[in-house]
Amino acid sequence: MKSKYLVESLLWLSLVTTMQVACAPAPPPVAPVVEIPVEPPGDDADAAARRPSCGTACTNLRGLGCALGKPTPRGANCETVCNNVQVQNAGAGFPVACLSAARSCSIADACR
Repeated sequence: MKSKYLVESLLWLSLVTTMQVACAPAPPPVAPVVEIPVEPPGDDADAAARRPSCGTACTNLRGLGCALGKPTPRGANCETVCNNVQVQNAGAGFPVACLSAARSCSIADACR
């Protein structure tokens, strides 16, 4: 009789263990691979022409009639001031992208 209970206990134990293993949670899903589009190689001159610069910012400011686009009292033009600020501040001082895109002097003033 003792061995019958032992066999039944072992059967139940193996059944419970099998159920726990079989019902284990699935591993987390693998994140999908996202492909980043690469800009096709083109003419570097075209890319440079599209990139905002001191020249594009100052041309835009002068076209709008903004004071920032006019020469300083000492006669330095906008490009000279912009280039000096860029050099002194490692490219972070004169917001050329914002100034190039400004559609009014008040927007240009807000860029700074």
